Amino acid sequence: SFTPWDEGQHYMVISADKSIKLVNSETGDVVIDHQNAHKMGLTELSFSSDWEFFTSSSDRSIKHWKIDIEGKTISEVKTL
Repeated sequence: SFTPWDEGQHYMVISADKSIKLVNSETGDVVIDHQNAHKMGLTELSFSSDWEFFTSSSDRSIKHWKIDIEGKTISEVKTL
């Protein structure tokens, strides 16, 4: 899914391997590769406010995340 915050300069990929990736749309380079985001594979991605998003997983949890684009990190805000 293309990120809504930067006019499509990046897109995000979630996976059954429990990872979240932020990818540069122009080059295809992985900017951030966050492993083990949930206990099981990720199933859904939903964008929120600036550089924040939610994921759900087969482990039946929902997590709220924040991206630090300059620090190249994804941090968990809260598990719901």
